[in-house]
Amino acid sequence: MLRRTTRLELRAADAAANPYLVIAANLFAGLDGIQRELDLPPADITHGAESAGRALPSSLDESLQALRADDLLVRAIGAPIVDAFCALKTLEAERFRRAVTEWEINEYAWHL
Repeated sequence: MLRRTTRLELRAADAAANPYLVIAANLFAGLDGIQRELDLPPADITHGAESAGRALPSSLDESLQALRADDLLVRAIGAPIVDAFCALKTLEAERFRRAVTEWEINEYAWHL
């Protein structure tokens, strides 16, 4: 007897991501799909959202904007946690913008 099966692969986010928040976000997204009885998209073994015409955020700032705009996740995880997380990561992004990397030193200050 032939059985139809589904395989779901959930790749971990960046190693710096909070694994508990990643798992929670995925569970809430799945639960939302079940509750709203959403159809699964066709199988895609290429580039996920990018192949569907929706570009993923390309920076931490864009990612934080997308998180703040996601009413489902804000309600599910809780606005206080999202607000605190975004505040922390906004400060982290600002510190990154002010940092001088080894590449910049080698590229522009080699003569010093």
